[in-house]
Amino acid sequence: MTRTPATTQDPIAPASQPPPPHGRSRAVIKWLKRGLWAAAWGCWLWCGFGLARELPRQLGERLCRVPVGLGDSILGFVGDTDQIAVYRCDFTNFTSSVDVYEGRSGERVFQSEPLSSPSGFGQHEFSRRSAILATVVHGVNDRQPTIKLAAIDLRHPGWKTISGGAADCAVHPTKPWVAFIEQIGTGEPPLPRLVVYDMQQNARILQRGSMAGDHYRPSVKFADDGLLVVPFLDRSFGPGRSRAQSVEIWNLSGEPRLKSTIRDLPINSPYYVDVAGPRIAFGMMGNPPNVDVFDFERDQFIFSFPPRELRSPDEVVSGKSIAVALNQSGRILFSGMDRPVLDLATGRKIWKPARHEDGFPASSLDHFMVREHWSRIWDDKSTDHRFDTDAFRWFETGSVDFRTAATDKYHPRRNNYSNTLTITGDGNVHRLPLCLNYPLLILCQTILALPLILLWAMFRWRRHRRLRLANPTP
Repeated sequence: MTRTPATTQDPIAPASQPPPPHGRSRAVIKWLKRGLWAAAWGCWLWCGFGLARELPRQLGERLCRVPVGLGDSILGFVGDTDQIAVYRCDFTNFTSSVDVYEGRSGERVFQSEPLSSPSGFGQHEFSRRSAILATVVHGVNDRQPTIKLAAIDLRHPGWKTISGGAADCAVHPTKPWVAFIEQIGTGEPPLPRLVVYDMQQNARILQRGSMAGDHYRPSVKFADDGLLVVPFLDRSFGPGRSRAQSVEIWNLSGEPRLKSTIRDLPINSPYYVDVAGPRIAFGMMGNPPNVDVFDFERDQFIFSFPPRELRSPDEVVSGKSIAVALNQSGRILFSGMDRPVLDLATGRKIWKPARHEDGFPASSLDHFMVREHWSRIWDDKSTDHRFDTDAFRWFETGSVDFRTAATDKYHPRRNNYSNTLTITGDGNVHRLPLCLNYPLLILCQTILALPLILLWAMFRWRRHRRLRLANPTP
């Protein structure tokens, strides 16, 4: 019988053993840590994109400075050129004039002849698209006060006296038209009439006397490219009235015609008006200020604040007027600095101001402007405006499109037609578009990264310390 020799195991050969049970868990923990670090730095990167949108942007390169003195006002860019017009008032000689400067160099290219106004300076209106400036001139003749309306086309310089008795005026935003209420006749008071004057044709394209029993009132306004708003004293509301109770809406696109008469709309100057789509909005003096939106298609008011039935019929109106604005479709209403932005179709509040925010129209169909007083967050009565910002928000959503520092005095209405230059309120001309404030963005990102860097340094120090304790040096 053959015996199988017994196999002997080499005692020196290492025995095969399964991997330690904690090896796989260590790999899971390692990749979990890496995933958490990747998520943390991803959040940091996402915050960078958010800060790039939310932080105030800087003006572009400064090209020159246009001299602006006490009493002067920057009218803006002339037409589609890069020339800038400045209206100057000389309080020593009581004269006014217009200077035109080249926007890229700051050199003066034109100075109008002085316009004497010995009894003081009146209202002036300017349209940058049509380059028309109209101003009310107060004078004295045989010791009697006189008033006239003078206008100038900055593309064809030379003052023109277009009326001998107009106390107010409005300039069409795109066409060379000046509208005003002219006082005529020798009665007391003189009989007012509505006039629209064409500066190119040197002719009156519309002239209409007051209606029987009713009188036109000052403060005509062009609501958009085609509509003229004319307040009048409506005697149907009874005698003894001193302010306009109704308005006429004239359509000047083509042959001038009366589009609509809106009654029971008490207006006291100053007031604000805006037209978009089939709707017109009014912001009027009151306490609180009155806001009304009228729909031409429905021929009725679709929004009123306060409600019309709750308003006092008292003739004495005090308080303040507020600027109103509609978006391009006329569906969304901006109704004042301390009022929310409303969707007129649903009544939804798109944006509501916080206690440190004040809203303003932005001369745009897409945006409105919000002045943010950040120091009021901790002090309601703070007058520190060093950190104030201007946020330009979208009408449709209320979200921020971009911000600028309030100290930059930037506003889109001072941009040139091609949006390549802008002039600030202090006369500095800068390039556009606005730039990211990279130093501020880097500072904010560094502050956000510091906790992650310190946490990484602490973990690294702990790991090195544990290795040193596990392998002490002999």
